[in-house]
Amino acid sequence: MGVSPTPRGGYKPGGAVYGQAGMEAVRNSSPFASKKVIIGVVAAVAALVLIYIGVGVFFSGHFYPGTALAGHDLSLKSASEVEAIIDGEVSEYSLSVTGDGVDFEITSAEAGASLDSKALVADLLADNNPALWPAGLVGGHDLTKNLAFSSAGNGLADIVRAHLDEFNETATSSVNATIAYDEESQQFEIVPEVYGTAVDTDAVIELASNAFASMEKSVVLGEDELMKPDVLQDDELVIAARDTANKMIAANITFTVAGTAAATLDAAAIAPWVYLGEDYSVALDDNGIIAWADTTAGSVNTYGTTRTFTTPSGVTSTVSGGVYGWIVDKETLVNNVKEYVQNSTVGTYELPMTQTAGAFNGVGQADWGARWIDVNLSTQHATFYDGDSVIWESDFVSGKPDPEHATPTGVYVLNGKQSPSTLIGTVEASTGEPEYETEVQYWMPFVGNAVGFHDASWQSAFGGSRYAEGYGSHGCINLPTDAAASLYGIIAQGDVVVSHQ
Repeated sequence: MGVSPTPRGGYKPGGAVYGQAGMEAVRNSSPFASKKVIIGVVAAVAALVLIYIGVGVFFSGHFYPGTALAGHDLSLKSASEVEAIIDGEVSEYSLSVTGDGVDFEITSAEAGASLDSKALVADLLADNNPALWPAGLVGGHDLTKNLAFSSAGNGLADIVRAHLDEFNETATSSVNATIAYDEESQQFEIVPEVYGTAVDTDAVIELASNAFASMEKSVVLGEDELMKPDVLQDDELVIAARDTANKMIAANITFTVAGTAAATLDAAAIAPWVYLGEDYSVALDDNGIIAWADTTAGSVNTYGTTRTFTTPSGVTSTVSGGVYGWIVDKETLVNNVKEYVQNSTVGTYELPMTQTAGAFNGVGQADWGARWIDVNLSTQHATFYDGDSVIWESDFVSGKPDPEHATPTGVYVLNGKQSPSTLIGTVEASTGEPEYETEVQYWMPFVGNAVGFHDASWQSAFGGSRYAEGYGSHGCINLPTDAAASLYGIIAQGDVVVSHQ
């Protein structure tokens, strides 16, 4: 038997024989082969790290894909490129302000706005973390919100104010809620606030400043930018003012003169006097009260007025002047009215007077009582009435018909009486002596102590036209002695004397 040939692949001790492929497997499984693989892996990782770092470095000076700024695509753009875009945006930027009837535009140049583009880009890129650049590749990045003026100065506020000052010149102002008297309800009611068209300049300046800071292209004004009323209808100030005013007009007074209703103080009269202070305090207008007192006095005062009267015998005459009649005490009336209004007083009160009369029938009517003397200068006859009864009468001779000696007309009262009495005339400058000095038995003055009734024994007759024929007195009413005596016995101080033509 012969020996077999050795395989080409070689012989392995122990009897194992390998082919060519087997020998390669043996070589590759050696320590040298493992090192080669490791070196390859390390090289690949190193390359990837370098690439990662390189990309990170790139994005530390460039913007991520999908980055936008004010409508500009900044993808992969460098710092200098973005700076140029920002500078362009700043120079071309303008803010449009519209709404509430306002419409104007402000440019960055007009407002004196500025922005440091280099510093802004540096800040934006500083946010790019080189170690985390893959995260920056995900999604979009709108940096418009970071585009803000570093300073707008005072120019923006000045421009806004100038535009709105011009606009507000023709705009309507808002009106605060207030109170007003309602004639139908006879109460003070709350008048709601009214919104005007005037714009709140400070509010718009703030809105425009915020828009400029973020470089917004426009702002639209609304209700928040209108000038608002300070006091609204549900404000406690208005409600309290209404209640206080209604308490005041609750006063209701009937004023009487000699028991006859002459004036009324009610809500309609008081309401015009009520006014609101700036702090919504309620007060009364003193001038209004004084004016009302003047009007009331004018409707009551008979002192010195012209009266029309009819005698019990049916003769109608008029008389003007004199010292008799009603005179309202206006100062006291004003003070009373203030007190009544503040206390919501209701009742009937006599008008306070500084002078009273015997009766009140209204201005223009007889205001004396039943007892009075009718001195008719036209008929030269005097009649003393007590009610409808004639208790005395007589012809007389009155003063001469000239301005110096004519008997005064008007309504007077008897000032007193004296018996006997010496009548002394005016002292004449040329002689230093009185014009006359005459003793009478019965002196009854009614115009001061200068003109009155008295006996005149020197008169040969009375009545007719003797006063105009040279027999007239110095102004007194000359009576027959017996008539003067009779009158002296019944007339009393305070009796009314009506002297008229």
